[in-house]
Amino acid sequence: MFEENPLKKIVNHQENKDVENDPIIKELIEKISELANVENSIGKGMTAEVFISKTNPDICYKIIHSDGEYKFRHSVYDEGELLAKAEKISRSHGIKIPKPYYSILTKNRNGEEFEVLVMERLYATSIKDAITDDVAVPDNFDFKVFASKIESFFTELHNKNIYHRDAHGGNIMIENETGIPCIIDFGASIEMSLRSEDPYQQINFNGETVIFTPDEHKIRQELRVNLRGFLFKKYGNKHNL
Repeated sequence: MFEENPLKKIVNHQENKDVENDPIIKELIEKISELANVENSIGKGMTAEVFISKTNPDICYKIIHSDGEYKFRHSVYDEGELLAKAEKISRSHGIKIPKPYYSILTKNRNGEEFEVLVMERLYATSIKDAITDDVAVPDNFDFKVFASKIESFFTELHNKNIYHRDAHGGNIMIENETGIPCIIDFGASIEMSLRSEDPYQQINFNGETVIFTPDEHKIRQELRVNLRGFLFKKYGNKHNL
């Protein structure tokens, strides 16, 4: 179903990675071929599916196949570049962002395209899953420190004209062992060239104006209301609320 070289385009986001000899690339070709041969294998109504690498469990990759509810999405290459910039910013704020390795476009002979982002795997639980599944946080988890780190990180992102635009509870995570905050999924993110532009408005593929909830509003809801409420109910004031 695929041509001899199924990878139409590949962008390396890390200068020290050897693309030709990286076993992850061979694994991806096999995985994409497998998915392409199974009808509706990625799931209906989803933007992407994430797979843990069998070659290296510290690496994961997401295969993107839909534009989602907004009918808008940057290319996987743009997402990888924004993720790389955000990851560098995160280091000075005690935040973890998955380090991107490759952005890949492949196309089969039926004309179906697959965009793939290969990145670092984070061992973390989202706020959404922690609340829904009643997951315990680390004993030394400090809510005020956690919230402060996220808020300072987003402030610097905005100062550098980068806006996440999808900071819901599924994309804000707690590292399982340390309690360090993690932020994922920059698929809807944008880097503005002009400060006069509104970063939370976007024309989608249908020519409609999409309005995104500002990052600070979502963060406040997820941290100050949802997470703090969950922690207080489960632990009282044990975690410095």
